[in-house]
Amino acid sequence: MKRVVVFLYLVLFVSCRSQNSIPEKYANTIKQDDLYNYISVLASDSLEGRGTGTKGQKSAAIFIKNKFEKFGLLPWIKTKNGNSYFQEFKMHKKGIKKPFDLPMFLWNEKEVDEDELSNYVETENVLGYIKGSEKENEYIIISAHYDHLGRYEDKIFYGADDNASGTSALLEIAEAFSIALKENYKFKRSVIFAAFTGEEKGLLGSRYFMEYPTIESTKIAANLNIDMIGRNGDEFVNVIGASIITPKLEELIENVNDLYVDLRLDYSLDEGSTPSSLYKRSDQYNFARFGIPAVFFYGGYHSDYHRTSDTIDKINFSGLSKRTILIFHTAWELVNMKERF
Repeated sequence: MKRVVVFLYLVLFVSCRSQNSIPEKYANTIKQDDLYNYISVLASDSLEGRGTGTKGQKSAAIFIKNKFEKFGLLPWIKTKNGNSYFQEFKMHKKGIKKPFDLPMFLWNEKEVDEDELSNYVETENVLGYIKGSEKENEYIIISAHYDHLGRYEDKIFYGADDNASGTSALLEIAEAFSIALKENYKFKRSVIFAAFTGEEKGLLGSRYFMEYPTIESTKIAANLNIDMIGRNGDEFVNVIGASIITPKLEELIENVNDLYVDLRLDYSLDEGSTPSSLYKRSDQYNFARFGIPAVFFYGGYHSDYHRTSDTIDKINFSGLSKRTILIFHTAWELVNMKERF
């Protein structure tokens, strides 16, 4: 009997290790060099800080779109001329000072005079997806905002950490998933990779995505949002709001971290739903408002925040890659788990 028990244990152990080796294989495609190369483009002089509605922001959108296309992600937006990676809308140049207290989108241009039209700019979210094989109408959304502050006179606000770091992570995770897909791995759920615009103006891109939806909110199983994960060491990550909608998301992140990455998960900035909460200051909040489990992965505040000195030379690529790998594994589990939360 003892031999039978030991044999069954070994079979179970080998089976678990075999299952774990599949996501580990694709996590190993996430490279520091790739993350560096993405940030070097997004936080370059030529993109001029990616200010919402500017030429630099649009160049960044095209760069992300071209990567999505290269990876083989499907374009998410349906248009009269076919499918597109761009979800286009217009927003007020000034954005908003406080969340959701002013009208800021332009829906019907006929109702606005020409002088007022000059106060609006065109911008776009960039959205690509992989279709699930079993639960294709359930979606996991991985997001990062790609806009920043732009330039003021001759000064460029590069936004290497805020949020070229998160955008680079989004691209690496998208590529890792696409490699698995090309090798005939079947994902249970669909996964949308969302590069949001207008975050610096008041979470506008994610708000537009949710309030003028291309998908019913009840079909979104979870959101993993990535914002500023490139600084302050390489042994921890701030996990904000994972238990606000359900404790199960936080439990999943902890289990994944224990199994694959072993970062220190820092909950010290998790202020719940207080008005000053960091949770309300990035794009995951627009998913949580609809009751969707949503978490904010964050590397922490630093003195270069919203300054011209937020440059690529200060990025900790070891920490960035570890955090990216944690988010990849979390996404993999969410996409493939038997039942959603």
